[in-house]
Amino acid sequence: MRVGPYHSAVTEAESGSEVCVTFCFSRAEFDAGMHRMFWVFWQCSGLVVVGVLACAAAVGFTLAGDPSTSLPTFALAALWLGFAAWIYFVSPGRQFRQRPRLKGEQTHCFADGGCTARFVDAETRLQWSVYGEIIETRNLYLLRMDRRGVNIIPKRAFADEDESRFRQLSERHTKVEFRLGAITA
Repeated sequence: MRVGPYHSAVTEAESGSEVCVTFCFSRAEFDAGMHRMFWVFWQCSGLVVVGVLACAAAVGFTLAGDPSTSLPTFALAALWLGFAAWIYFVSPGRQFRQRPRLKGEQTHCFADGGCTARFVDAETRLQWSVYGEIIETRNLYLLRMDRRGVNIIPKRAFADEDESRFRQLSERHTKVEFRLGAITA
């Protein structure tokens, strides 16, 4: 069996420039991260767009005096918007309750050689290239993976100097440009 750099066990700080943070999510932090990511993933925000367009079409059909078309169109709009509301409001809380890893302690380490994540039930090693982008909010860093995944890191988990080093590592290895005052909600 070939053992490469990402096949060995996750170790503690491997270099002086590594930044490690350990935290447990609060429900509010997890909800905030998931709500922000809802608008980033086109599949989720697309539900809202389709629902609003269907609603507008239904209003148009109603004003045109075509109730046989407007009623099914209103039903379709309600279905799309209801599904979007379920994903936005219900799904994060359900995930938080049903997945022990979200409530347990987790440690994320970042270095030039890659990133590690340690949860109550698993540990993993990732190349920086896995993260398509990093989104900064007022209280969180959202490390977006290429396919619908996200690692949410609360800013409160960083010591001041560690947050600065994390930002430098992120800028070196991902599509992110931290700008003062450009933080989203």
